[in-house]
Amino acid sequence: MRAAKAAAQGLTCLLPLLSRNPQHPHSLIAREDQPVPDQDLDEIFPDEGNIVLEQAGLGNLTVTPSNVRRWEAGLIPQACAEISQDRELVAGNCSFDRLEVYNVTYEDCRQPWIFCRCHDADDNFQQVIEDFGRIPVASRELVRHVVLSDDYVTPTSNSSLEGVSLYWVGDLVIYGLWSTVALFVHEIAHNLDWHVRPEGSEVSYAETQEFIDVVENDTCVSDYYSKTSYSELYAQAAVMLAYEFNVGPVDELADDSCMSSTAAVMTEQLEDYLTYDPERTCSLQTKLEPSEVWCIRDGQAGPCESESNDDNNNEGGNGGGDSGSAAPRTFIGALPVLMLGTVLSIML
Repeated sequence: MRAAKAAAQGLTCLLPLLSRNPQHPHSLIAREDQPVPDQDLDEIFPDEGNIVLEQAGLGNLTVTPSNVRRWEAGLIPQACAEISQDRELVAGNCSFDRLEVYNVTYEDCRQPWIFCRCHDADDNFQQVIEDFGRIPVASRELVRHVVLSDDYVTPTSNSSLEGVSLYWVGDLVIYGLWSTVALFVHEIAHNLDWHVRPEGSEVSYAETQEFIDVVENDTCVSDYYSKTSYSELYAQAAVMLAYEFNVGPVDELADDSCMSSTAAVMTEQLEDYLTYDPERTCSLQTKLEPSEVWCIRDGQAGPCESESNDDNNNEGGNGGGDSGSAAPRTFIGALPVLMLGTVLSIML
């Protein structure tokens, strides 16, 4: 999030993918009748949005040291293969042959996170790694893959995307130079919202009547984008809480007492996830497992016959295995849409 983006700054939205089935709990059609917050609610940060929290100290949280190792050519996680070919996500510009895959192992977890970087990604890779490393590990472990892409303008608007959360599987997409701690907190908050949903629920906690009733007890929200949906209200509020837990009281910057009901409920849910603890390490029972390793050949990707490449995911290596001996069975080329067929949460 940068101040120069004015109207698009700090916003999130929902983008439809394959599923248009109104019975599908994640489809756009199923959400068209979802209630939205009262548009007359006051805004705590009415001008620049809660990016002010990044500048006020959220962006300076303690960074966890990391080790980065690149995978050998010819191997790619299935999820990265699918995301990289989705025209709604990366405009179809991310070719398999030039996509870079890295294991990033932070000192607080022996299992690495997988970063997939499109060849045209206009990012500072080291900065992205550091921003992600500033997120408390309890939240970070709910992320499966991070995909880095070039700046991207949606086909249906003039808005540049900042980030995407595929919260139901734990994958993130970060665009261009938009990486910030606030952006990661926001997108991971969608993962957390899904993680803390009531048992058996097909919607995130923020979409339940319980949370809607909580919000109705307040008279304000974080900023203007919080009014677009209850899920986005939840994610924007999570950024405020991350600041509160790790930097200092938000009310030293702006009066947030008007959002006390939402803050109280979300604090109970998220304080443990969003508070930095230098002694904490990841829970291998909680950390999301990466997707299957696929092979790349002749510009296409598909499952490998050999399963000998598991050390890509677990040992923090450079890809492991012999890519020459891992013959593909069935390949995919450019995918017209992401095969998961649901909706995204997107940071504009």
